[in-house]
Amino acid sequence: GRVVVGTDGSPTARHATEWAAAVAKSRSVPLLLVSVVSPQSTIARVSRSAEEHLAEAVAEAERLLETESATMRESNPALTLETAVLVGSPAEVLVSATRDAELVVVGARGQSASFGVRNLGGFSDAVATHAEGPVADLVPVAVRAVEQVSAPALAHPRDIGDLVAQPSGHQDAAG
Repeated sequence: GRVVVGTDGSPTARHATEWAAAVAKSRSVPLLLVSVVSPQSTIARVSRSAEEHLAEAVAEAERLLETESATMRESNPALTLETAVLVGSPAEVLVSATRDAELVVVGARGQSASFGVRNLGGFSDAVATHAEGPVADLVPVAVRAVEQVSAPALAHPRDIGDLVAQPSGHQDAAG
C-alpha cells in the first residue's frame, strides 16, 4: 500500500501533502502525489483545440508536481515519493485511488473549486462518500465566514488535535 494525496498547489493542498508525507513516513510506505486535470476545465477557446488545452493543462500539472515533489524531497529525504498526472474528474480519480491505497488524503478546499465548494467541502465530501478505502479529510478548524483567506488555517501534521480527519465509512460519536 501507499498514501495518496491530491494537490492543486493551494495552501490547503500543501498542508494536506505535508500531513500525508508524515503519515507515509510513519507507516514506512511510499507517498503518491497526484495532480488531476479535468477535461471540463480545458474547454477549448475558438483559437485552440480541446487537445491543445488538455496538453497545456497536463504540462502545467507536471510543473506543479515537480515543484511540490522537490519541496517534499527536501524536507523528507528518506520518503519514497511518486508523482502522477491523471486526467479525469478529480473526485472520481481519488475515489478510484482508495481501492488500493492505505490512505487517501484530501484537503477540504482547493484553488480550482468554486467559492461554495471551497467553503462547504463538496470535493472532499464526494471523495469520502464514495471511497472504497480509508480517507483522511483534513478540514481547517478556523474558517473566516465572510472573508476568503489566502492561506487557510490548517495545522502542521503533528498537531492532529487541530485537524479533523474522518475515515470514510465511519460515523463520528454524534452520528
